[in-house]
Amino acid sequence: MPSNKTEFKTGKPAVLSKRTTFLVSQHDFDALTRIAKVQEMTISGLLKLYIEQFSHEDVKQFNFERLNRINIEEKESSKLATFFVSFENILQLKKINILVNEVHDSMKRKGLIATQVLPVVEKIPGTKPQVKHKIMVSDLVRYLINVAIERETNDIENIRVPEKTRIGLFLPEKDYRIVQDYAEAKGMPLNRLLFQRFPEFTDADFHDYHVPGERGRKAAPGRYHNPDGDPRGPWMAESLGGLITKESTILHYELVNPETGIVYPCSAKGWRYSREAMAELISADRVVWPTRKNGKVVRKRYLTEAAPELFRTSIKVYAGMYPLLEGMSERLNVPFYDILRAFIVFLAEKIWHERLRILK
Repeated sequence: MPSNKTEFKTGKPAVLSKRTTFLVSQHDFDALTRIAKVQEMTISGLLKLYIEQFSHEDVKQFNFERLNRINIEEKESSKLATFFVSFENILQLKKINILVNEVHDSMKRKGLIATQVLPVVEKIPGTKPQVKHKIMVSDLVRYLINVAIERETNDIENIRVPEKTRIGLFLPEKDYRIVQDYAEAKGMPLNRLLFQRFPEFTDADFHDYHVPGERGRKAAPGRYHNPDGDPRGPWMAESLGGLITKESTILHYELVNPETGIVYPCSAKGWRYSREAMAELISADRVVWPTRKNGKVVRKRYLTEAAPELFRTSIKVYAGMYPLLEGMSERLNVPFYDILRAFIVFLAEKIWHERLRILK
């Protein structure tokens, strides 16, 4: 069969995918198509997800009668469907298939099941009819799809695409490419991959993978000045305006200039930092108070904190990620785009190590 090899833009080898044909129930294939469409995934990506979700507990609870029903009752209404299955998933399918056959043979010997995997004649154009008496990988794929669709939803039409928004920021290019190309190899959009993997990211991980840099701007020395002779060097003004989309008791408060006593109310989105974090910025002389009546309070962003190796991109994320980003932002007193940048660097390293384990 023809193979399709994808390479990361960084020049590192990606997951090898194989074009594979399976006989799938027409009903299940239609359901797969609808689910893939509303979740912005390819059908192959959806199958890969189902394979990865299949656990040892699922092997123990394998329903052999259901497999027989799928093979017998739905065979007449089945169609040949082509999927791109990664080398990793093919190995996983073969391991699962061996375990399922072992469970079946063991239960049959112990008399725990009365049914036996029935011989099924599979006709694929261009090949001789095959009479099978054991569970084959193709049987397993049909079963996985059938079970996963039932588990996914009882009413596929009610699935809705999560709302999305774009975030512009600078990222380390190598890490961004690894994550982006991995999502493509998995057959899913980047925003879905980020949403699925974000729960793995902890507060401690942020401190380990944080990459200093600016949001939406490249570090240009000409944009940094030092009008007050700050010994820490040239700086540029950065807004302290909030970025959240909902009311927050932590970030909504009045800011008072300790020298003049002038009170500065926050906007509808609050301040970018909590009271405690803002107090630390003020004590460190990193807050610049306005000299004009309608001026804005800003913070100093020093040239030494810039990251010229970052490149600008725009990432579409699910709205459901915002509460997660905002929650960590409030806990750590850092902008949420810094968290997103650190998470992508963290995820790139995890993906790289996962692929190395597969290759070993």
